[in-house]
Amino acid sequence: MSNGSGNGDAGPSSALSPTSPRVSVDMPPFSGDELERVRAEKDHLSHQYRSLLGKLTAMRNTLGEKLKEDAEELDRREAQINTLTDESSALKDTITTLRSELESASTESASLSSQLAQLRSQSDNSSSDVLSLTREMRELRGDMEHLRAEREEWEAEAARERERRESLEDEMQAAERRERVAHDDAEHARRRAEGEKERADNLQEVLGEFQNAKDSELRQATAELESQLKRATVQLSEFKLRCANAESSLSALSNDAGRVAQLEKEGREKQAMIAKLRHDAVVTNEHLTEALRRLRKNQSDNNVDRRLVTNILLSFLTTARADSKRFEMLSLLSTILSWDDEEREKAGLQRAPKGKARRPSVKEPEDDAMSESFSNLFVEFLLKEASQGRDGDASPSPKPTPRSPGAFSPSPGTLALSPPASGAGTPLSRGYSYTQRTRAMSTTSNTSREGSSASLDRMVAAGRKQSFGLSEAMRQG
Repeated sequence: MSNGSGNGDAGPSSALSPTSPRVSVDMPPFSGDELERVRAEKDHLSHQYRSLLGKLTAMRNTLGEKLKEDAEELDRREAQINTLTDESSALKDTITTLRSELESASTESASLSSQLAQLRSQSDNSSSDVLSLTREMRELRGDMEHLRAEREEWEAEAARERERRESLEDEMQAAERRERVAHDDAEHARRRAEGEKERADNLQEVLGEFQNAKDSELRQATAELESQLKRATVQLSEFKLRCANAESSLSALSNDAGRVAQLEKEGREKQAMIAKLRHDAVVTNEHLTEALRRLRKNQSDNNVDRRLVTNILLSFLTTARADSKRFEMLSLLSTILSWDDEEREKAGLQRAPKGKARRPSVKEPEDDAMSESFSNLFVEFLLKEASQGRDGDASPSPKPTPRSPGAFSPSPGTLALSPPASGAGTPLSRGYSYTQRTRAMSTTSNTSREGSSASLDRMVAAGRKQSFGLSEAMRQG
């Protein structure tokens, strides 16, 4: 285009140039005015030519720069198109990869959803199993309570039957003794009658000549002997009647003895079932002990169970001062509250060593900070109560009434596993934490605490009359 414009520009300049030889040769002769006019036109045309030439030059320069810019823009666009094409192919590959990953993720999500549904169903099944096991445990506890009540009833019935049998045996022995005495009296009367008959016969043979003279005396003696014989016969019939009654009582007693044997057999079966339930309760107690041990690891040593201290305090206050269990309760409280030797001496639990001055215990700063706490106030109250009841404790306590040999007496190890037979019970049977935590404390404490736990066992064994098979309560919270 620039070449064409250059050729076009050269054409007019060669045709209109005043210096061109063709113009000078072909120009006709003009006058002065025409020459001036022609020159003016020539100047005008030259001016127009130069203006057009400037415009064309400007247009050529402008179009050339614009074409260069367009060419550069075209090259740049082509490079950009190539780059975008490469990026598009890379994005297509990325999209393909992402689609495959999306499909795999969808598959994995579906599998995870199915696994989640399975886990939810398993969780629901586990929850239903837990509920069923809980209901079954409650039913077993109810059955155990029912069996315990039946066992107590059967034991009471067996004791009554045993007493009835002993009384019947005593009556039977007395009847046998009376029968032997009556038989001996009848035999003695018969021998006397035979002797009297022999004497009468001898008198008849020897004193025949005196028969008429002594007939009245013989009749009188015979009448007396007959009356004695009648009395002996009547007594013998009475003794036979008593013997028959004793035999009927003995047969009834043998029937009762058979019933007692059947009751004892049923009692042994119930005891076997109770032993099995007690074994299950022992296993449950071990699990609860382990759970309490783990729970105790997360607790502070300065914490005291409020329910445990409350139960012991109520037991201490409701127990008579003459009862030796108050000393055992104080021993248990000294173990729970970790009393030192000085506090135990103040409470009367131990004596001060002879020849040694009582030294005050060294307190840690944290113990000084807790001097006004509830525990110390409670200890002061118990020390005051112990000092007031020390005179009553010095008197000997009455011995417990011995139990019958046939009565069921569970071992001390199993007392803590029997739930309370009644809703109220004694103050020592009000919370499962009382037994469980005391047992756990006795196993983890030092030698002095083991002695306190043994005293607690003795205290519980002394309170068996109030609640059979209970040393402490078995319900926590």
